[in-house]
Parts: sequence; C-alpha cells; structure tokens
Amino acid sequence: MSDHRNDLETTMPRTLSVQELKADFDTQLDEVQNTSIPLVVESDGMPVAVVITPDQFQQLQQIQRERTWRALDELRERNAGEDPDEVLKFVTEIVDEVRRERREQRRSADPGGR
Repeated sequence: MSDHRNDLETTMPRTLSVQELKADFDTQLDEVQNTSIPLVVESDGMPVAVVITPDQFQQLQQIQRERTWRALDELRERNAGEDPDEVLKFVTEIVDEVRRERREQRRSADPGGR
C-alpha cells in the first residue's frame, strides 16, 4: 500500500449534491478511483457522505489504529504506579458521566422524547 497521507491531508475534495451524484454515479466513482480526489456528497448543503478509494480508507483505518495504540500507551505510562482498581473506578465514573451527558443531549435534541 502506498502512503497517501499527504494526499489525504492536502487534496481539496470535490463536492456534489446527492442529485448530481445520482445523475452521473458511474462517472463520479471512476473519477474518484482514477484521481484519488475525495468526493463530498451533500444534501441540502450539508455533507452526508464522503467517497474515497479503498486505499485511502485503509490508510485512514491505519492512522486511527496508530492513534488508538498511542493513546493506550500514554495511559499505561501515566497510570503505571497507580492501583489498577482505583484507575478502573475512575475511568468507569468518567465513562458513566459522558454517557449521561450524551443521553441528555439526545433527549434535548429530540423533542418527541424517543
């Protein structure tokens, strides 16, 4: 796999509406495949999807894996001298708090209360 990280970071994506993409789907997919330029798909002016090549997708997954492992390594180093049970208790409290906040945000964003 070639390294396109710079391409992913510096290439300006093209933008099309859902309707434009539907009207010329095969050509647009060929364009992404041949140029490796990402395609942002919009509905009502808001991005709803991004079309990228399989290589670009694999590269993004690899970047995410590397970031995750780096974060885990940093956490291990930071908590090396701590009691594992206390660390677990602290992390559990934080996770529970974040989950509560997200539930509240979803409830306030959904006036129907679903």
